[in-house]
Amino acid sequence: MTEQNRHAPDVRTDTVDRVGEPGVLSSVTGSARWRRVGAAAIYSVLHEDESGAVPTVAVLMVPPFGWAEVETHRARRDWAIRLARHGIPCLRFDLPGTGDSAGHPRDPGLFRTWIATVTELAASLRTETGAARIAVLGTGLGGLIAVQALGEGAEFDDLVLWAVEGTGRAALREMRLYARIVASRHPLDDEREQDDPGLAVAGFYVSEETRNAILDYDVAAMSFPPGVGRRALLISQDTVPVDEALRAGLRGAGLSVDVAVSRDYADFRAHPQSLTLRRPLTTIRRVAEWLAGPAQTSRAVSERPPPVRVDRGTVTERIGEAGGGVVESIVDIVTPTIATPVVICEPPPGQARQPFLAVFLSAGAIRKTGPHRLWVEAARRWAARGVVSVRFDIPGVGDAGGRADSGDDERGQVSDVGVNSPATISAVAEAVQVLRHRGLPENLMFVGFCSGGYLGVMVALSDPRVRAVTAVNLEGFAYSEDLYQLRMIERIGAVARQGGIRRLRQGVSRHQVLQFRAALSYWIRSGFRHRRSLDRRDVGRLVVDRMLEQHVAVTLINSRSACLYDELGVSGRAEAAERWPELAIHELPSEDHMACVLWLQEMIHERLDGALDRVSAELSR
Repeated sequence: MTEQNRHAPDVRTDTVDRVGEPGVLSSVTGSARWRRVGAAAIYSVLHEDESGAVPTVAVLMVPPFGWAEVETHRARRDWAIRLARHGIPCLRFDLPGTGDSAGHPRDPGLFRTWIATVTELAASLRTETGAARIAVLGTGLGGLIAVQALGEGAEFDDLVLWAVEGTGRAALREMRLYARIVASRHPLDDEREQDDPGLAVAGFYVSEETRNAILDYDVAAMSFPPGVGRRALLISQDTVPVDEALRAGLRGAGLSVDVAVSRDYADFRAHPQSLTLRRPLTTIRRVAEWLAGPAQTSRAVSERPPPVRVDRGTVTERIGEAGGGVVESIVDIVTPTIATPVVICEPPPGQARQPFLAVFLSAGAIRKTGPHRLWVEAARRWAARGVVSVRFDIPGVGDAGGRADSGDDERGQVSDVGVNSPATISAVAEAVQVLRHRGLPENLMFVGFCSGGYLGVMVALSDPRVRAVTAVNLEGFAYSEDLYQLRMIERIGAVARQGGIRRLRQGVSRHQVLQFRAALSYWIRSGFRHRRSLDRRDVGRLVVDRMLEQHVAVTLINSRSACLYDELGVSGRAEAAERWPELAIHELPSEDHMACVLWLQEMIHERLDGALDRVSAELSR
């Protein structure tokens, strides 16, 4: 983390009415809002049916940490939707210092804040819904936090734990192992990582204090307060059985413990951009059945207070010193092409504003927070400099609606999100047009990572109000289905070339194999014909020429693995600068496309701020 990110501005949060076509987004697909827990503003999404019936049970879903949170986000959203359709309200949220929630990974007392968040959200969920029982569903580190909260007196009844350890030592060991696996892909990058008493886990930071707090967790040493009819369901990680220390500790605390064997944890943890992404439907159904099963409620139905409905459209939060802090608003956008919650980040009241709107677009199927939360940090830092920005998910990604919302798919398979499709480009353009009606700045600056950069470029070609495009690790100006499927085959081939069949078996997951089969099938069906009418280099030159003719300030921030020189038809940065003096190219000294080390993220932040300086100077002339 850079020094400026460690001391990023506080955030004031508001919930704002939806715009677009009213009534299209239902509460089943999720109602996004901010919730206050102490000094923390929590980004949350509540899923519930629209019958108005008082539920027997409601679920609080605690997310895992880091890349596990990224991988499982869409599956957890689908899980919540399915629970809501069966009359079980489900509240999802981002832990403080993660996702869209306020806070920073280096905040003191962060682990205590996580526990308080689970405790208070469980209590408020009971109040809002009137449910007789509250179940907390936690995966990975989220499950560990849930157990700790219960041990400290949190008032919920049931625990559902998937891939949760019984000790903090075991949890940290697993995190370190995963970090070493990721670091082994780019060992030179890892060597440059500065010494830090904390723990960097594949680009996500755990402070020394937070690490020590996790280390102190031990379910066997915990003393649980008495509770009537409390239950726990422990779910294995496919071939990895449940932690015996966890099971023994919960049983010793008086909980009724059931164990379920999963066969779909790999589906739950699949890469979010896999063409053959699957949902863990078997486990989802098993958990729903368990929640609906016989259990002694902690209070008689006649004693249950009626639910207290909260006005979710008027809550306002201010964090930090009076009058300080940037402002964040949640707006639901609903158009014929996109239905998604949008986070609008604005400067503190009374501060002068820059004459443009920054639109952050994330990478592939990663949600609006950006890889490793880059966009959240950049948006809040820029707001302190007077920049208004928006973050939103493209259709089928993150919290946005998509084809996966239309009923149950018995196979549990999600089709390609089409992140680079013409339909997605139209959805981005339409979302920006709707947001303009809120009085946001007319001029636009697109900031995108990988495919997000491509989407920004494509919108810029047709919208004269786009004055700047900054793209991080943009892989190409030309896109086609042929090119995408060919890359899928090439990636498997690259792994095989690094070490033959043995390396292929160790380095390729089941989902990548399925993706490879899908790509190979595509090329067989197409007869291996290239249907592109223009060479990629022709397309790249045409795109850059057109944007510069339109006086669009183009900034490319690329790792060595994503340089566009071949596509632009030049040999390197010097030749590119000679042909396009207005084009700014910044090379990153790494081949890591996803920037999984902290020093590389710091460098990207510095390059982004430089691009902001450039745009601010040009628009102020």
